[in-house]
Amino acid sequence: MGKEGELFSGIKTPALATHDNVIYIFDDGKIYTYNTKTKELDEYLIDLFFKSSSLFYYNDKLYLLGGFKENEFSKTPSSNLYSIDLNEFEKTAISKSKTL
Repeated sequence: MGKEGELFSGIKTPALATHDNVIYIFDDGKIYTYNTKTKELDEYLIDLFFKSSSLFYYNDKLYLLGGFKENEFSKTPSSNLYSIDLNEFEKTAISKSKTL
């Protein structure tokens, strides 16, 4: 198995979803998009700070389910479901970008 490249930083428990040639990766306030054709990796900052969530794609939306918030004293589980329209990526500034 060949190595494609490296993320901008390590991710402990990412949530993953795919659609067409894009892999979506979420973890603790960041969403990454990786285009498997262009090899472009983009990082977006998002105001959702959850770890160990699940990520799903359906009808041009990403759905982020569950996970937990963590601080130095506790872990608080989330029962929330968030939807992110894929059009939002066109309106959102890219935090980091590189070609792998």
